[in-house]
Amino acid sequence: MGAYIPAPPRQRIIDHIIVMATPEQALAIAEGLEKAGLRMANAVVEPALGIQSRMMPLGGGGFIEIACELSPGSFPHGNPFENNTPRIANVSYTTADGAADMASWAEQPGTENAMAQCGSWRREDGTMGYFVALWPTPPTGELFFALQERRLFPLPFLDEADTAPEIRAVRVYGDEAGLWERRHRDLFALQEDGDRLRAGNATVEFEQIDGVHTQVEVTIAVPNPDVEVPLDSGAFKFVSDAG
Repeated sequence: MGAYIPAPPRQRIIDHIIVMATPEQALAIAEGLEKAGLRMANAVVEPALGIQSRMMPLGGGGFIEIACELSPGSFPHGNPFENNTPRIANVSYTTADGAADMASWAEQPGTENAMAQCGSWRREDGTMGYFVALWPTPPTGELFFALQERRLFPLPFLDEADTAPEIRAVRVYGDEAGLWERRHRDLFALQEDGDRLRAGNATVEFEQIDGVHTQVEVTIAVPNPDVEVPLDSGAFKFVSDAG
């Protein structure tokens, strides 16, 4: 018999947050997050993408990925590491049926270039992890959002789902916030919560600010909230997990 694979949550939760940085910046960011109370669980390499990452578990089983290039220019798809680094560059949500999501997107305007991406990463102990990412629009520019198919490859830190720091809120703000709000409502089918959306226990809010490049602020409940993490674009905001 094969290994038991837990079913992914029916309700979307935040799968992971990607921070793009230089190697030096990645170290400083990881140190700041660790001071706040997160744990560096794995240093991994994704050879096909030319990047190395530090992975830090989040409540619910998701994680923060702090990514940098293996060497200058090693990322093969343009250079998203070139501008406004370090920055929060991606927010992904879980899906239990990526094929159904892709079929649904095919009927929506503006998704003619939707794509799926499969990849792998090698952990410090030599074992492999895998992912299937679904993009309603190609992951270009400074900020992008996605779904992660979790039927075959479960979230990697489910053993820390009940103990790791939890994301309380995601705030998307800037001149494309309204566009991404429409995409979230039409394509990602997050749970409605009044004027806001919800991914698991986290609220997802949008603030249109013309003339400001679109950024993401992530609020996390941690043991030590009086920590600053240096980012050029977007922000980590900490609140106390007490009470």
